[in-house]
Formats: sequence, structure tokens, C-alpha cells
Amino acid sequence: VSMVALPIFHIGGTGWAMQALANGLPIVVMRDLVPAQALRLVERYRVTHTLWVPTMIQMMLDCDESADVSSMRFIMYGASPITDALLISAIQRFGKVFVGSYGLTETCAGCVFLEATDHDPEGPRRHLLRSVGRPAFHTQLRVVDPSTLQDLPEGVDGEILIRSPQVMAGYWGKPEATQSSIVDGWLRTGDIGNLRDGYLYVNDRLDRKSTRLNSSHT
Repeated sequence: VSMVALPIFHIGGTGWAMQALANGLPIVVMRDLVPAQALRLVERYRVTHTLWVPTMIQMMLDCDESADVSSMRFIMYGASPITDALLISAIQRFGKVFVGSYGLTETCAGCVFLEATDHDPEGPRRHLLRSVGRPAFHTQLRVVDPSTLQDLPEGVDGEILIRSPQVMAGYWGKPEATQSSIVDGWLRTGDIGNLRDGYLYVNDRLDRKSTRLNSSHT
């Protein structure tokens, strides 16, 4: 049972709803997010899957509704950074059911994922909580110098490039914007990060006008 609590006009809500429809799942659609109501709906319909952005997760934790959420098996999060503290608190409330997602509207939503098994708050892999995960099987990643588009060594911050069947063909009616954003089949995300041991870390945004790296937060 899937819950759609994000706006349908956004890639998050649309993409999540389409996945549920494609798999023949019943869907609980919320017109507006009211945390207490959302938790009651989880309990009533035994919701198993949903997509919440970090702000929504914080709202759920701040809500004093004592609903039974034991049916939840998969909670995807993304769209904005999440702190270790919030993620750990969420795991304590809902269980080890969280999966991180990174993507853009230009990639038809998520194409990099931090699996539930990579969420290990108390173990030796706790540092992975700061990662957005590893690319999906059909996705390739590069981190390059934004000025030269030359690949950078592992662990060095640069612009994140994505190549995947999910990447858009281009911006409708904007050939110049398309040409500057897709180079040799690689989408320039405008996000700054690095790759370490196959995991992607997103740290900042690029000032595209000057290709200047903003301050990094690792």
C-alpha cells in the first residue's frame, strides 16, 4: 500500500504515484500533508511504502500522534539534505526502513540510492548516512572540474555528471539550455560532491555563471 503525500505536480509525487500504479498497488493520496492525519492513515490502511522529504520526516517526529506505524516497510527520502540526528531519530521511530534517493527532475527523479542496509547509525559504516548512495544499475556517475570537465580523483569535490536512460532528451523549446546542460550524453547537474568507494556525497551547489565551487561541507 503506497502513500502519496507530495504534490502531484512535482516529480516526487508524480513519480511515486506512477511507480505504485505500474505495480498495481493501492494508493492513499493526501491532498495536503497534515502529520497527524498522515500517521492515522498509515495505521488505518496499513501503508507499507511512501516518499517523504526531510521536512516531512521532521513533522512526523514532532507530531504527538501515537499511531501504529509497524506496517511501514519502505520510506524513501530525498530532495534536500538530511542531518544525521534527524535520520537516526526517524530510524528509531519507524525502524530500519529508510532508503535515500538522489536525482533531479531532469533524471525523472531518483537514480542514486542509499539502501536500507547502508543505514547503520551505531556501526562502523555510520559515515554512509552522509552519502546519497550508489548509482542504480543503469546509471553512471562522474565528478569533474566544472571549468574543464576533466575527471577528478576520488574524494575531491567537483560537479556531478549523470548518464542514464532516465536523463531527459532536453528542455522543451530551449535548445541552448539543453546544449549547455547535456554534454556528450552527460547531464551537468550543477551539484557539487565527490565519490568515495562507489558512494556519492553531495555537498553544495555550483555557481554556473562562473563555474565557481562554493564552500564544501563534508
